[in-house]
Amino acid sequence: MTDPKEIQQNAQKEMSYQEFEQKLKELNLKIKDFCDLIGISPRRVHQYKLNLKPIPLKVKIWLEKYQLEKELEEEEKTKSEKELFLHNKVCKTLNIDKQELANMLGLSVHTIYAWSDSERMSIQTKLTLELLLENHKLSQMILNLQEAFKFINTIHSSITINKKLTKEE
Repeated sequence: MTDPKEIQQNAQKEMSYQEFEQKLKELNLKIKDFCDLIGISPRRVHQYKLNLKPIPLKVKIWLEKYQLEKELEEEEKTKSEKELFLHNKVCKTLNIDKQELANMLGLSVHTIYAWSDSERMSIQTKLTLELLLENHKLSQMILNLQEAFKFINTIHSSITINKKLTKEE
């Protein structure tokens, strides 16, 4: 995420037209959209391109602020999507349905369905669901280690038997 102090420091430097174009590209903004948002004419931007007018400091500051707002929106969207689908992820990972999840947690299935609105899920519930996922992951790791040990023991037994056979010959 863009640091506000960094924005201030960068705002002190003049912006070239190439930097302006690059920033628009990074923000997925067309010149016309930018002009509509900031309230200037596309002709003014053309003057920037021809170096007839310098790019004002307020344009650079506006672009930095717009970028920061987009990053914050994206962060919020990602956070809410994570919360919104957490119970679905638990069901999928544990290979259970919502009724089974409700039974595990001692809740009614209607409560589980109400979690489609992330505002209705408490912090404790979110932590519980995250712990269920972590527990499942750790359980899988333990099973994998147990399988690996069985395999190692099988190989060790085979080597021991081969040594005994070799000594007898």
